[in-house]
Amino acid sequence: MEDLYSILEVSKTATQDQIKASYKKLARKYHPDLHPGDKTAEEKFKQINAAYDVLGDAAKRAQYDSYGSYDSQSTYNSNWGGQSARDPWSAWAGAWQQQNQQNNYSRNDDPYGAWRTYTNYERRSYTKGDYFFSLLRNLAITAVCFSLSRYSILLFPFGPILCLAGIVSGIGGIIRSLRGLLTGSGK
Repeated sequence: MEDLYSILEVSKTATQDQIKASYKKLARKYHPDLHPGDKTAEEKFKQINAAYDVLGDAAKRAQYDSYGSYDSQSTYNSNWGGQSARDPWSAWAGAWQQQNQQNNYSRNDDPYGAWRTYTNYERRSYTKGDYFFSLLRNLAITAVCFSLSRYSILLFPFGPILCLAGIVSGIGGIIRSLRGLLTGSGK
């Protein structure tokens, strides 16, 4: 097993900020979108994400530094009937957490697979059709909320508040959709 610190190209005394900066630099360098079809870049990207998953979390990093590996189950579970002595739901929660960790860097609708990451600086590109259907949806929301507003007084105070929120949200969506249709930069 390769050392996680060497994968992220940092020393064992690196701060969390240094680890994060190195992770971002390497993730951008080896991102599969920049190297389509390159299996070595894809593998390197997976290794970088796995290393940062451990070293980016202080508790996981402490366990890795102490034992040379990170085992998510050993921290919380004892071997008492396969469940933690503290929490009878830990078997279910552990399985749920493990599934979430496996899907941490993927989206189900992504054709590229589990290695694809979505970050704050990266957004999905929208087509004119996406903006058009968003416009239709927001027009329908606004029309329905506006037509129900006269009956909303029956559910006072929640009815008028919900109708007003729907109208405002629909108008905002209409504006974003129109901006996207006209300029291509709505969302």
